[in-house]
Amino acid sequence: MDILNIESSCINYCNRCEQAKKGPGCVGIKEENPETIFGVCGKTNIVSTRIDMINYFLNKYAEAMQGNTSKVSDASIRAILVAGFSTITNTNFDADRLRLYAISVMDACNADFGTSHVYPEDEAKCIQDNGYIHLLRERGEVLGGLIIYVEQGAYGSMAYAEHAVMESGTTEHIREHVITLMDCFYQSKQATDVPTMLGVMAAAGAANLTITQQLDDANFKSHGQQTFSHAELIPEAGKACIIVSGHSLSDIKSLLEYIKEHNYEINVATHGEMRRSHGQEELRALGLKHHFGSSWSKQRSEFKNVPAAILFTTNCIVKPLPSYADRVFTCNMVAMPGCEHIENRNWESICQKALELGGFTAEDVARYEEKYASAGQNNKLLFGGGYRTVLEHAGKIVDLIKRGVIKRAIFIGGCESSTRTTYYKELGENIPKDWLVLTAGCGSFLVNNNPALYGDFEGIPRVVDVGQCNDVFGAVQIALALQGALGGIPFDSFLSFSVSWFEGKALAWSLTLLAHLGIPLITLGPSLPRFLAPAVIDFLVENLKVSVIGDPKTDVETIISRM
Repeated sequence: MDILNIESSCINYCNRCEQAKKGPGCVGIKEENPETIFGVCGKTNIVSTRIDMINYFLNKYAEAMQGNTSKVSDASIRAILVAGFSTITNTNFDADRLRLYAISVMDACNADFGTSHVYPEDEAKCIQDNGYIHLLRERGEVLGGLIIYVEQGAYGSMAYAEHAVMESGTTEHIREHVITLMDCFYQSKQATDVPTMLGVMAAAGAANLTITQQLDDANFKSHGQQTFSHAELIPEAGKACIIVSGHSLSDIKSLLEYIKEHNYEINVATHGEMRRSHGQEELRALGLKHHFGSSWSKQRSEFKNVPAAILFTTNCIVKPLPSYADRVFTCNMVAMPGCEHIENRNWESICQKALELGGFTAEDVARYEEKYASAGQNNKLLFGGGYRTVLEHAGKIVDLIKRGVIKRAIFIGGCESSTRTTYYKELGENIPKDWLVLTAGCGSFLVNNNPALYGDFEGIPRVVDVGQCNDVFGAVQIALALQGALGGIPFDSFLSFSVSWFEGKALAWSLTLLAHLGIPLITLGPSLPRFLAPAVIDFLVENLKVSVIGDPKTDVETIISRM
């Protein structure tokens, strides 16, 4: 990592995700204007520093919480979740909001435990003395890197917990698990050896599994069971359109109801991981039928000059180009300077923008039809493969496995990387025709419309889209159910995981799969977060039986050799 060679003149250092600049991470220099230095993701240095301040005060809260968990208030749980969620890559670019979130955690700590923390006048000095550069220098690449791994994974779990609160309206069911995450912050800093860190990683992974179960329960209670349904990929001509990205089913339902109540002639299309909405019958009944584009990393090209308003309900937002910045709206924890932020689900302004833009033309529709036809791709996609729906067919799937019709299952998905994305396309093209593919998250766009993976097994789709990244919980439930039905055979005898990871949410799931559930032989890629120095990767390979992706064809051959 060469962390010791980062000069003291660096006012900021960010290694949170895999898209960081060459070297150990994105950096900025004191002599330059911190408002004009951008990381690869588009954050200015002051924004990244404010995120580090959130991390600083969350660690202070975790320290003060030791032996005092009964004093943790519900208001503090919510402050922790909102602040933690806002640190996720491609979520919040508003320095003022981030400062308020950091202060809210500081105030919660002072109120709950009687501490007397004050917000530092010199933020950069505070981070230099307490941030990740200091941590890596003090604890070394392996322990320091694993501490960052736990913290960034915990932020992903906090995002899922906030999703659960948004859907259920209460912190009641996730309170103890958020306290566990905060305790992992503290315990990771106390760890002096690798076995202790493995215990902390397992605890964080267990908390994430339970939190995502709570989110799954909240989604099920609020919106019902997913069912298989095809979504149109070709937009409708001559009608205004709002494209909704993110993960919040409650937000897209609220928007659809608002449009219906006001008799607006506006189509709503999903984008990114909001595609899961097409699996919800209640949302289809409100008029949802279209999906636009692919994953988060393509939005700058796919949204360029798009004649529709765009709503980001959660991560992942990319700094918009001038050609469409005026039609981007945010809500909840998402914020982007220059884009209107919607409070309290007041959708009037975004509806008016959509009506003003007018929607797609017949020429636009013809262009999209040609795009899919020339690629040999379907212009509809099958969504709604939630685990409850899939397990209704568990008996048939087990029979297909026992008869040799399905030889193996593989999970391909996670958070799509912005680099080396062709790997998963090529992986799909090299997978034998008798393998069942499960997918979830933005990584699904690399396989779910790949002609090489079209087909079915006697009516069971060859590619089953389980849903959003949080629905990896569902993929785990499918795997556990199949394992039980097959007599408790080891996971690696019938199932492989090829997980793309990028930022906190994917890191949370890697902690669950690797450290908590102990699922072996997981392949990670396509490139790794910057805090994972070679020594840390070697540790994961040796202790948790991880492998890093290589050549797609060779990786499939390796999986086959282990069968």
